[in-house]
Amino acid sequence: MPSGHAETVTLLSSLLYLYAFIPLWLCLTLILIFSGQRITSNMHTIPQVLAGIYFGYLYALLYHHFNFSVYSFLIVLSIGSILALLSIYHV
Repeated sequence: MPSGHAETVTLLSSLLYLYAFIPLWLCLTLILIFSGQRITSNMHTIPQVLAGIYFGYLYALLYHHFNFSVYSFLIVLSIGSILALLSIYHV
């Protein structure tokens, strides 16, 4: 299962960057600090953190592309549900 913390910080900082509230260097710094903390505290493995970063950025792009519409929310909810079911049933 992807790291939820890495996913969340990537989603939030990417949205702040995409809507020009923060510069790119700050976005990347936030992602690296929070993701690195998850690895150094042995809460997640590197692949889990990388998956969290990937999905967080994917969600940010979807929200940005569809401008926070209900459609973007349903896509993100569907992806999250599929990931949850895959982790529960170990497919």
